[in-house]
Amino acid sequence: MRRNFLNRLFIFFLSLLWVFPAFAQTFPPLYEVKQGEVIFLTLPSKQNVPLLKGQFLGKKITLDPLNESGKFGALIGVDLNETPANHLLTDAESQETLAMVHILPNEFGRQEVKVPPKFVNPSRRQLDRIKKEGQEIHALLRPVSEERYWRGNFIIPVTGTPMGTFGLRRVFNGEPRNPHSGEDFAAPEKTPVYAPNDGVVAGVVDHFFSGKGIIIDHGRGLFTEYFHLFKTKVKKGQKIKKGEEIGLVGKTGRATGPHLHWGMVINGAKVNPLSVVHLKLE
Repeated sequence: MRRNFLNRLFIFFLSLLWVFPAFAQTFPPLYEVKQGEVIFLTLPSKQNVPLLKGQFLGKKITLDPLNESGKFGALIGVDLNETPANHLLTDAESQETLAMVHILPNEFGRQEVKVPPKFVNPSRRQLDRIKKEGQEIHALLRPVSEERYWRGNFIIPVTGTPMGTFGLRRVFNGEPRNPHSGEDFAAPEKTPVYAPNDGVVAGVVDHFFSGKGIIIDHGRGLFTEYFHLFKTKVKKGQKIKKGEEIGLVGKTGRATGPHLHWGMVINGAKVNPLSVVHLKLE
């Protein structure tokens, strides 16, 4: 019911903007974003406040002041499995509509992979380990830091070839599994991996599926992940600067060859990290 109402509301707004362009200034800004991608949403400030608190898809969003006077901005991520629909970004206190976001469908391919049988049908002991490791990752990604650590544009963390794997519906040894939630980069083993932006190391792990890995907290609910590493070069709680070496490419865990799995999570939404690299944030 609510979704149908929002869809009709969006269509009404779009028709007004098309017929009466001058009215555009009186309506909240409209943004479009595909499943699994990110937008940098900017809003004018109507009050003299240090930052704005909003709400989108049931999550709290903090909009920080920009260099441009009187404007605020935030990275908004849409999970790769989010249903295409129209949504509102509202003020967390007044519930006033700050922006309208139209989520578009995205096309994800299919990938068939051959791996050792244990990575498709783990033993009971391995399943217990996998469950605990899943809980550990969930706990690492849960906190939302009040401080924004990242500054300016994000950079690609490795010199390698992007394989276009984000969102692929994967089939391991003929059995369907969850969609791939990161972008893989083919690179020789021991190729250096660098931090794409400032942050704090949230965790250093060695897991059954993802192998040796690092999770960086960039603040405001934005995390990046680096899996299948040959070696990690940071410690939990360590402050990281953009461009700082954090590890080496490897093939640990469920990997068919040396590569970097680079993942990004924004307020719980799994997104393609390359969609952030393409944004102008400076």
